[in-house]
Amino acid sequence: MLASYADARYRFSSLEFFENHSHDLEQPVAPIRTGPIGLAMREFSRQKYAPMLVQIKPNSRTPDFALSLCATTFDFSVVSDDVGDDSDRYLASTVRYFRRVSDVLSGWKPSAASRRGGGGGGAAPRLLAILGDSNPVDMSTLQLEDYYAELVTDLDPLAPIKDIASGVRDFHAYLHKTYRKPLMRKEAEVLGDENSLKPVDANLIDFDEYAKAQEYLDHARCDAAERKICKIVLMLAFKAGMRRMEVFGMQVRDIQTISRLTCVIRPNANRRLKTSSSQRIVPLYALLTKDERELLQEWLAQRISEVKSAQPDMCQQDIDSHFVFDLFNSPRYESWVDRITDRVCAAIRSVTGDEGLFIHHLRHAFGTWTYLRLRSPDFPNIANRFQHLHQTAHALKTGRRLRILLLGYPHAADRSLAFAVGRLLGHSSPTVSMGHYIHAEDILIGEVVRRECANVPKAVILSVSGLQKSAAYEQIADSVDALLNSCRRAHGTITTNTNNESKTPIKLGRKSNPLPHQRAEWVSLTITEDILKLAIDSKCTSEEVSKIVKIDVQKVQSILEQAHALADHIGLKKNQNGEITESPTIPKDKDAQTLFLKLNKVMADLYFRAPLAYTQGTEIALNHFDTQKRDIVFRGKKHLKEAKQLFNFFKFLSIPDQDFNWLIRKMDANDATLPDWTDQINIDWSPSVTKVIRPKSASGSASYAQWAGVYPVDTDGESLGTTLIRSIFLSKISNLTLETLLISKK
Repeated sequence: MLASYADARYRFSSLEFFENHSHDLEQPVAPIRTGPIGLAMREFSRQKYAPMLVQIKPNSRTPDFALSLCATTFDFSVVSDDVGDDSDRYLASTVRYFRRVSDVLSGWKPSAASRRGGGGGGAAPRLLAILGDSNPVDMSTLQLEDYYAELVTDLDPLAPIKDIASGVRDFHAYLHKTYRKPLMRKEAEVLGDENSLKPVDANLIDFDEYAKAQEYLDHARCDAAERKICKIVLMLAFKAGMRRMEVFGMQVRDIQTISRLTCVIRPNANRRLKTSSSQRIVPLYALLTKDERELLQEWLAQRISEVKSAQPDMCQQDIDSHFVFDLFNSPRYESWVDRITDRVCAAIRSVTGDEGLFIHHLRHAFGTWTYLRLRSPDFPNIANRFQHLHQTAHALKTGRRLRILLLGYPHAADRSLAFAVGRLLGHSSPTVSMGHYIHAEDILIGEVVRRECANVPKAVILSVSGLQKSAAYEQIADSVDALLNSCRRAHGTITTNTNNESKTPIKLGRKSNPLPHQRAEWVSLTITEDILKLAIDSKCTSEEVSKIVKIDVQKVQSILEQAHALADHIGLKKNQNGEITESPTIPKDKDAQTLFLKLNKVMADLYFRAPLAYTQGTEIALNHFDTQKRDIVFRGKKHLKEAKQLFNFFKFLSIPDQDFNWLIRKMDANDATLPDWTDQINIDWSPSVTKVIRPKSASGSASYAQWAGVYPVDTDGESLGTTLIRSIFLSKISNLTLETLLISKK
């Protein structure tokens, strides 16, 4: 009752009053636009407090009401015992809350710092609203990341996104420091680029790009099971609008197949939902194609079979409680979720060429395209706008069928369509969907104008154009758009250059200054790995590989030629014809992937900054790599110069020497003394740990005594030599410097 009264008062007041926040009280000073009105208000207005709420005397003026509330003495004896201990605390918070409301309505205005929530851009009240009564300490970092991403998509002009992101960052830092909550793995993907307005916007993929991304995943460098999981995650995010954790946290019981294929989105022990409105039934039968439905059902049947095989006596109820993806219930499920998410993001980024796409963009794409599809029967020209995108145009032409499947009838009022999309997205009202997830209003407005123009007599349109009748008739014979453009030119709406001098158009947005590993001239190691995977493992032609990875076919052929030339240096297997039979896949463990991604960045930087050092370092590493022990080995003082150059190479790459070990070969495993010649390297980059291994035979131990190698290690001290040399190999074959070409010619 009290919450409803406050909300009604909010509707008749100015927005500025109710967007203020006091950092000292850590409570919103008045109802905020997102609905909930603060922890104290929500606790105080529960149904169990109803006997106490009737003691409040109504008043027609909000200030008087707030003052009378502050002066009210409540009888707590009417409140149930289970909340009696907290009643004083809840009442005190509520009294402070309404005292501040009274001050605001009487003319008081908080300072700018208070309005920003102590520098957080109003993040505190928004966090309270989005978290509700849930304790963030009990939530996983993955769950928190999903809520943070939605929080910073707020389009309120009074709330700068950068300030809100700063507040969220401080909040999570507090959770990390106080409760040992893991840090966000990729903060930029959650909160967006430091210089951007918001991380998730109208940056959408279409149905054609979605199909290409699925095709990309068909050739992904992973096992068949993980490849299917990636395809299902991409499918449910783009075709069903499901959030990341809604997809990963599905249980067997959530996929209903009795009548028609549906997905029940509800909370479980390992996965909570954002709000109560997030609980919904998603009609997959209406949103997925036949092949997509079969893919999901095949995976579900396989999962049920695995559970039954492991525990034959398990009852159906226990089977239903298992997760659709078994690794979601593993101790390290967060790293698994991150790995799948990275693969899906890599797919959509590869086919679009946009490194700024995240998995949450797929949910925005679903909202936008679904609403356009539902509106397209009333505006057939919408599909014509996308004739160059065949699958997208086809999807828009099926809007009438989608209406029947979702609503039960082909004709619907515009209002019901917005509500339908809102429910599919799990929003409390279509206002949220229209404000944040549907980015096609300009298209619909244009179609409405086009429809209304068709009902206006031509004589009226010609008369208001202000053009000569003959010219107007000539333009309108083409189209109304042509007449409109002529009017703009004639009346000066379109600015022209009277001096006939070409002017460079002003580019909006921040200045493009990509990092070295994001520049077009650099072929990333992941793409090179994909090229070899497609050509060697999948037997694709150079033309097919070029089409999939979107790289010039000549570049693909050059990479394959270099790979065959250097394959022996890293021990790749070949057949009798000298053809490579295995691609240099990077190990999947976390430490290996971390090193792989880091090398992609630092080697790109060195490639542009010091190409000679890049060329020398990569060649030395390949020429001195021992394929059996997986270290880069130097066989005595004769290789002192190469050792110095390699150590400088690692130093230039900013790879810490403590991440490397020495490796020497001696019969005495307890003698960890390095050969004397290593003292002459004199580089302030040198591993501190020395590992000793015994040579294969004692007869050659004397020659091995002068050998000294280096290799990287993971956090457990295990070798990462394979990851290092394969990363260097991928970089070498795809990014040739001028120095490399000159050496090759010699």
